[in-house]
Amino acid sequence: MDASVETSNFISSSSSENVSEVIKMAKESKNINKCSRETGIDRRLISRWLKKEDSIKNTRNKRSRLYANTGQDKSFYSSMEKTLYDWILT
Repeated sequence: MDASVETSNFISSSSSENVSEVIKMAKESKNINKCSRETGIDRRLISRWLKKEDSIKNTRNKRSRLYANTGQDKSFYSSMEKTLYDWILT
């Protein structure tokens, strides 16, 4: 399998498990550049993950959904959208 394909799959699926593996690898090797070369992930992103490791772990443990439901209408023009909806149905 081509290395660029593996890298793109790894980055696109950046699940918390993958991020944890990269953080662990970077800590063990104590060399972000080496970890970057091995995983194909930019060293700046790995550095950012290392700095935010605690918040990443907490988010992973707390997250139950990918979005926060505010219970509010997110539409800027809700009355216009309702009018348009009614017009389409008639």
